[in-house]
Amino acid sequence: MRDVLGPDHLVRLWGAPEFEPRESPVGVGPWTAALRGGELAHIRYRGIELLRAIRVVVRDENWGTIEPVVEATAANDGSIDLVVRHVCGEVDFEWRGGIRFRDDRVEFFFDGVARAEFLRNRIGFVVLHPLEDAGREFTVTTPGGERRDIRFPVEIAPHQPARDIAALHWVRDQVAADLEFGGEIFETEDQRNWTDASFKTYGTPLAIPFPVRIAVGDRVAQSVTLRARSVEGVVVPSGASGTAAGRAVITIGPPLSADWLLPAIGIGGVSLVELDLGSAGWREVLEAAVEAARGGSSAHVHRRASHPLDIRLVVSEGFDDLDTAVGAVVESGATVALIGVFGSGHITTPSLWRELNDAIARQGLRTDLVGGTRAHFTELNRGVADLPPDLPALTFSITPQMHTVETEHVSDSIGAQRIVAENAMRLAAGRHVHIGPITLLPRFNAVATTPDAPVRSGDPRQHSEYLAAWTLASVAALAIPGVASLTYFSPDGPDGIRRAADVDASPAGVLLERLLGLAGDTVCAVEGELPDRLAVLAVRHGGALVVFVANFGAEERTIELRAGSQSCTLTVGAASCDEWITLGGE
Repeated sequence: MRDVLGPDHLVRLWGAPEFEPRESPVGVGPWTAALRGGELAHIRYRGIELLRAIRVVVRDENWGTIEPVVEATAANDGSIDLVVRHVCGEVDFEWRGGIRFRDDRVEFFFDGVARAEFLRNRIGFVVLHPLEDAGREFTVTTPGGERRDIRFPVEIAPHQPARDIAALHWVRDQVAADLEFGGEIFETEDQRNWTDASFKTYGTPLAIPFPVRIAVGDRVAQSVTLRARSVEGVVVPSGASGTAAGRAVITIGPPLSADWLLPAIGIGGVSLVELDLGSAGWREVLEAAVEAARGGSSAHVHRRASHPLDIRLVVSEGFDDLDTAVGAVVESGATVALIGVFGSGHITTPSLWRELNDAIARQGLRTDLVGGTRAHFTELNRGVADLPPDLPALTFSITPQMHTVETEHVSDSIGAQRIVAENAMRLAAGRHVHIGPITLLPRFNAVATTPDAPVRSGDPRQHSEYLAAWTLASVAALAIPGVASLTYFSPDGPDGIRRAADVDASPAGVLLERLLGLAGDTVCAVEGELPDRLAVLAVRHGGALVVFVANFGAEERTIELRAGSQSCTLTVGAASCDEWITLGGE
């Protein structure tokens, strides 16, 4: 279907005139995989996925990923040769490498050279392990030959579960795998912290100081070898979905529980507004948000004529007067639902928390409070013990593009969002959690090593049909008991739900406006095996059952929905949403 669609239709669906990523099936004998540019993905031995991907990455001094440009590819009888170049700003690195399929192993190697002088935080292989490896036992071989047993964590690990790696060994579904590294020492981190759907094994260890200056002509060479063999008889693939190619049958059950409600839905910059108190224009930002909250220029993104504000104060270096900021909020006359404060490290420190509480008391502001981090779940997971113990609610934000930008990986992140929400509720220990802003691109660089590190703006998928489907899948993943609010995107512009303030909402904006009217409704059980890239959200709204279906994949899907004695069959196109409303359905 992809090949018969015209470029205009593809732009509407995906935000680009050509569907990405283009991939080619590769493999020999028992091995299958997909080649996506310079990445080897979905590496399977006799149908068992052992690795999600192997790729070479170049990360600049602020951890920005320099996108690869494949300059040459040659494939012949299980051998693939690559010439790849990473160029952006001062960075210019070129490598030549090869992928070799043998009956018992896959080899991936590269030898690269710097074409310019630049600062780097990482150059080398990263290996992505599937989510299904959570809880799996591994054995680590260190560079010195020592062997130790570990287990990939079930709960999201704040720090590296494995270090000092020369090789990893594990068994999955009667396949024994050995992963050997050359040219660097590796370690493993839990990428679910950033809603990546993977564990990642990478070099160079983070304990080694960075950034490092690379001179013209400096070389980097590494290798990865994956060996596999069958054990204990016949291999039986796991995880194969019987509904992937046919019709999925999904039953909508009763409400999951009395407290499983659809969270409040907000728009970044409208319902949730960040005031950077170190910038000259923070008062103007507050005034615009108050105007929108009262039904002004941006209010039509909300179904309600007016709405309360969630205000996040960002304290930069040199600003120590929270009384001024809280006083300005009081003087604005805004109805404030929540207020929080974050320091230069993007977290709520105990000292700032005390100052905020004192300022609120002095200024007479009546509101609920929230704290945590304005950055990723990572910062919450790593710093929760240092947060003020009396925080009444926690918060963090989400972006699916901390590490990779391809649509395939953005879609994969949906699988990690439910896990992140559940882990956030674990950390909250009975408190509410407010998630957001949830944005396609990062709002700022939380791990930069230089001030004013540039951030990307204007992802071409922002105003596409795909983003609406992705957003619905995100809401379905994050809407669990205890999550009180979900805030998405911004009002308008390249990262907003409209291209401009005076135009109609983009598909994601239309969806969010629809969901606004359902906030607080009970979420119903979704029973059955969903095909990959398909999400279902069902809520009980008065006497009606409202069922949303999101297809955030590249292939058309057919799904049969059953609710009590009623049923409906929907064929949902690629990158599309559909809705079924039925009375009763119990």
